[in-house]
Amino acid sequence: VGDAVAQRSAGEKQFDPQRNFVSAAYNGLASPAFYRWYQLMDRLAPGVAIRTLVPKVLASQLVTTGLNNPCYLLWCNVAEAACGTADWAAVRSRTTGQLRRELPNLYGSSMLFWLPVTGASYSLVPDHLRVL
Repeated sequence: VGDAVAQRSAGEKQFDPQRNFVSAAYNGLASPAFYRWYQLMDRLAPGVAIRTLVPKVLASQLVTTGLNNPCYLLWCNVAEAACGTADWAAVRSRTTGQLRRELPNLYGSSMLFWLPVTGASYSLVPDHLRVL
């Protein structure tokens, strides 16, 4: 659903099911790791007091954003190329350029969106109901 919305908001004329599948596959593979990370953070820093919540949210953001964004861009480029006829030199060049161009803005956008969402998740959603 997330990539379908992203395609639509980016003004794509036609829905790209391959792109949507690649994105969904990444999320399916990455989500269990994030789930374990959030469980670990709750064990290491239990509670929702501000002095516990702020470091927990910041640590989560640094780790998940720091790892997730470059991995996602790499996954998408490699998986899309693997689904077609892959020119791996072109994939490497495109991925390197994309990381240099897009990663700083992607980090900023991710922080703006996920900091409050992660804070709300840790502070408002009971552990046993928290998926991500």
